[in-house]
Amino acid sequence: MRIDLRQPQRVPQYAMLALAVLTVTSVAMLVSGRRFARRFYSKTGTMPAWNWMFRRTTDSDLEGPRRTALVTLPIFVISLLTYLFAQQQV
Repeated sequence: MRIDLRQPQRVPQYAMLALAVLTVTSVAMLVSGRRFARRFYSKTGTMPAWNWMFRRTTDSDLEGPRRTALVTLPIFVISLLTYLFAQQQV
């Protein structure tokens, strides 16, 4: 299948919105993960486990960034799937 580069393809508006949400949630998870990792390392001296987002902690300083990342994860996945399926329809 050849793509004609002379004719621009239209991208649906909801695909662009999904891409914007994907970008914002990516940055939010990055910031939350960095905050969690830095606070965890300063308190324990070790790096957090790979599943840090899914494990509750008793420390209230660590719970905020963990919950923020956990809440943004499903929004990230839904916007990713929306964007990918919108690109297949074009």
